[in-house]
Amino acid sequence: MTPSPNSNGWNNTSLLVNLSAVDDIAGTGVKEIRYILSGGAETVVEGGSVSIPLTAEGIHSISYFAVDMVGNTEAGKSVTVRLDTSAPEAFVQFDQMTKDLLTYGIDLVSGVPGGPGTTVSAAPVKKNGKEVRRTVVVGDNAGNSVTLMEDVETGNQNIKGAIVTIKYKNGAAIGTVKNQISAHWVLNKDGSIKHLDQTADLGQGKSLQKLKAKYDGKKNQTTIIVEKGFNASGNSPQSSKKIVMQGLILIQLATNNGGVGD
Repeated sequence: MTPSPNSNGWNNTSLLVNLSAVDDIAGTGVKEIRYILSGGAETVVEGGSVSIPLTAEGIHSISYFAVDMVGNTEAGKSVTVRLDTSAPEAFVQFDQMTKDLLTYGIDLVSGVPGGPGTTVSAAPVKKNGKEVRRTVVVGDNAGNSVTLMEDVETGNQNIKGAIVTIKYKNGAAIGTVKNQISAHWVLNKDGSIKHLDQTADLGQGKSLQKLKAKYDGKKNQTTIIVEKGFNASGNSPQSSKKIVMQGLILIQLATNNGGVGD
């Protein structure tokens, strides 16, 4: 297999699967190699070697065997190839344990390791030091990555942040529409969350979309309100939808093909 897979068994670039066969010294020689790719039709290639190109993402199985000049066949063999060439997406959400905004990965092909992404740099944006510009990298199991530049500001029992740019793999950084995610919390004496108010804003003016989530620890309920159709000043939404859900629901700002959604 060229190139070889990584330690997780995945490739992140197009590759060649090389099959070859050699007959015994006293044999008649290899006539052909027959293989089936991912349950498809059988392919017959004359000679003792073949290179199979793979470009489609996913998990591919190749079953194959060689035939000599008099029709003898070897025992069937198989190989599994895993290919993921796309960078993961990412989402930012409040973490109730650390009281921070953490960034996680989403990947529907190779998947992502557990836990949040890695903050590779953090530098103050304002002189008071409360707002920090972070660079966070999230990788998938195939070795692809997405890099987010985020501005995060912490206060007294509150935090807010925004995704500033998104960069997939080694591509150019992509600027985002105006966005913000925030959280304000009140704790019980035992340190558990008594109340948690979250908001996620996307866009501005008439294009503004607002998501609010209010958690009541006593009732163990989260009330979610979705607001759209604002006026030019970003006030007076024309549509509002309310949903009540059991438990603590965390809202997210997520990337999607270079954009941001909630």
